[in-house]
Amino acid sequence: MTDAGPPSVAGDLLMTDFDVAIVGAGPAGMSAACCLAESGYQVVVLDENPEPRRSGVSWSRAGP
Repeated sequence: MTDAGPPSVAGDLLMTDFDVAIVGAGPAGMSAACCLAESGYQVVVLDENPEPRRSGVSWSRAGP
């Protein structure tokens, strides 16, 4: 086994400073991250794209 070195750094925070890591910044990942953060968890969202999505997701539902 090799030494992986120091923990990765996201900004000024070490990756060990989070309770939950969400992989994917799509609608489901962001919803999960928001719910967990509102419940008091320290959350980090990891995504392959360096920039946040610039469009929202919406849909309509027929009926009353």
